[in-house]
Amino acid sequence: VQILQKGVGTPQPYTDVPTSHIFFDYIYLAGLFGEMTGCGGGNFCPDTVTTRARMAEFVIKGKLGNDFPFATLPFFTDVPATHPQFAYIQKMKELGITVGCTTTTYCPDRPVTRGEMSVFLIRGKLNVQNGTDFTFNPTPYFSDEPATDSFFPFIQKMKDLGITAGCTTTTYCPGDANTWGQIAVFVVRSFNTP
Repeated sequence: VQILQKGVGTPQPYTDVPTSHIFFDYIYLAGLFGEMTGCGGGNFCPDTVTTRARMAEFVIKGKLGNDFPFATLPFFTDVPATHPQFAYIQKMKELGITVGCTTTTYCPDRPVTRGEMSVFLIRGKLNVQNGTDFTFNPTPYFSDEPATDSFFPFIQKMKDLGITAGCTTTTYCPGDANTWGQIAVFVVRSFNTP
């Protein structure tokens, strides 16, 4: 069971995330652990939709921090070496966390779906390369995620590990986008718990 408790006088690290914000604890921890540093100007932008490029940054920071080697020759035609998240996307490919949205592209500006996010987080957390080499409950937890779907093993494992409880008590919403606030929850639960 994961417990978060603010201390008396816990500082407000971002001007747009008051201590009463639903995701404050996770946003605070994601910043403390260096996994997410906000959008600049003293703000975190918790309602901003998370792109696939930013998701790569958050996963790799959660897994490796900021100091890691990466291939300098671009793997994807739509992610040149000048891209702000180039290093993180390269490392995602090197580690087998992603194969891209096609064989030659990553689609960095597209919103990351909850289904895609589950793949990135589980492969990143469990060091699984381009597969599903892990155990998971074969009985669906969520009514909108059938066992025949390619995201099924990853979403099941997210639930098994306590990383998600779904978007409702009975659904996961695999096609929905994620905000930075929501991603803070998933990243902290993925990379800062056993």
